[in-house]
Amino acid sequence: MIVFPLDNTDYDAAALGSYMATRTAGVYAADGNFEVTANGDMTVTVSPGLAWALMSDAWGVSMYLDSDYNLTIPTADGVLSRIDSVVLRMDKINNTAYPAVVKGPPGSAPVAPAPQRDAAAYELVIARVSVPAGAVGITQSNITDTRLDETVCGLMRDGVTGIPTAELYAQAAAQMTDWNAEFGAWFAAVQDTLDADTAGHLLSLINQNAAAIEGVIADGTMMHTDRAQLMSSSLTAGGSQDVGTAQVRNVSAGTTDMTAGVSELATGSLYFVYE
Repeated sequence: MIVFPLDNTDYDAAALGSYMATRTAGVYAADGNFEVTANGDMTVTVSPGLAWALMSDAWGVSMYLDSDYNLTIPTADGVLSRIDSVVLRMDKINNTAYPAVVKGPPGSAPVAPAPQRDAAAYELVIARVSVPAGAVGITQSNITDTRLDETVCGLMRDGVTGIPTAELYAQAAAQMTDWNAEFGAWFAAVQDTLDADTAGHLLSLINQNAAAIEGVIADGTMMHTDRAQLMSSSLTAGGSQDVGTAQVRNVSAGTTDMTAGVSELATGSLYFVYE
């Protein structure tokens, strides 16, 4: 049995590893730890950070990156898209750790590769990178942060139990989906409202300028067909007065069309002709 630490006792790495095994694998919960950003070309940058991985169930290790680390995304397929994984790899064979890109298989419905966790390596997936067919550059929209996804990474915590980041991640993803749906419905309603407002504004302009646009122009004479406006006004034959936005002069009225060839009004329509 390993007992750590004791006075005057020599220890190998496994002894300290047994103490570190009380921490679950994952990234340290601090802003910016192992954040993956696009550079506009076929490279991404991994920011400095601290994380924990497992050599075995009873041997934990810490992984610390003290400066930015650039990774090159493999050349895109010319026909099919794929999803690559950006991982923190504990290389058990070579006794070292480093960030790496794991290339996913191209396909019409691409699937990201699962993290390697066996006797040779232990990987934490900190991001997925969507690589469209024929892509020559990666944008931030192509990168999905997976640090909170406990199935492939998660946050380091002490002890066996802790904050269920997988549940929180799922809840956040579901909330984002719901928010997107609600926003889409709201935006569609706003579009409809804007369309209605525009139509209403046009109608208002039409009503305000009815005397100028409701009718036909012929030889300097307009025939007015707004009966509501006409009947709410007192017109004097031969007189001059304002009706709406027009000044009416030389008024005449009747129930038959007095301006032949200008327009056809329904039988019994009330109209007047003015200059």
